Amino acid sequence: MLAYAVDVGTTNIKVVVFDECLRRLAVAAAPAVYQRTGDRVEFRPEGVFDLVIELIARCAGSIGDAARHDAMIALTGQAESLVLNDRRGDPVRPALSWLDNRATAEAGELGERFGVENAFAVTGEPGPSATWPAAKLRWLAKNEPRTLDRTAAVLMVKDDLLRRFTGTAVGEVTTRGFTYLYDVRRGRYWEEMLDFVSVPAGSLAPIVPAGTDVGRVLPQIADRLPPARSYRVNAGALDHFCAMAGTGSYTPGAVSESAGTVLSLSMLTAGWSFDPERKVSFHAGLRPGDIVLFNGVDSGASRSNGSAARVSAVCRTTIWRNASPRVPPATHRSFCPTSPG
Repeated sequence: MLAYAVDVGTTNIKVVVFDECLRRLAVAAAPAVYQRTGDRVEFRPEGVFDLVIELIARCAGSIGDAARHDAMIALTGQAESLVLNDRRGDPVRPALSWLDNRATAEAGELGERFGVENAFAVTGEPGPSATWPAAKLRWLAKNEPRTLDRTAAVLMVKDDLLRRFTGTAVGEVTTRGFTYLYDVRRGRYWEEMLDFVSVPAGSLAPIVPAGTDVGRVLPQIADRLPPARSYRVNAGALDHFCAMAGTGSYTPGAVSESAGTVLSLSMLTAGWSFDPERKVSFHAGLRPGDIVLFNGVDSGASRSNGSAARVSAVCRTTIWRNASPRVPPATHRSFCPTSPG
């Protein structure tokens, strides 16, 4: 068995292949490509998929005997980038990166309509932001209504890649809390928010647990991949939470620091309950019922070491101050990707 771990990062897209004993066999990476105009940041979702296929081929070429193995493709990476497809599965417009800040005013509208505190209790996010797909969808409803009229599927970037590989779009649960469309504690989409931002009925991907086996690769896609006995696809999980598992810090009270395009800290909780005074985001974790606290800032990897250390200290302090008092201090582990993003 070969496992191709695909990291759909913000700065770079990476593929690492492991054998069944988790020995790393090969690595390939390439920069993510964007079209930038002012505060607008867009990309071609089909271009991301083509690049992932290319990087898998590079890794397989470094192994030599990939054709005799069954293979699993597991996806991780960014959560919030928004892809809109029509009924044929074709994009109705360029995808909107989470870096896109055109919807600042619309983010304010979300706070005014639902109340920042009420929305925090539902979405797990302490405040509305132009980052979230909800704000971007509100912007599209106001500025590109015909785009939403043509939209049959509202997906995050990883949802769309799973669809392109298998023909089935699913929304892996650890990424849902970064949409501002998801009720974290009830484990379902937030209907009132969907109505407000004009999300077409039935257009969101069904929610599945982290690590779900989505199925076999479509035959026409298998023909584009390096030869193998078979290919299956796994939904994986959010990159920061995968880093927790990889560093052995997915345990209550252990703080995991992840330094990529976003410098973040995450902590699995124990005995957690919502408290509006604790201003730190909370998310569904890797196992059913898990809640992970998360705090982060953009561009952590591009900062100087001293500045990154100061930002890390602020994030860590926020996590500890807002954790449940029943969670005892434990360990702190860092994860620094080979290539930022």
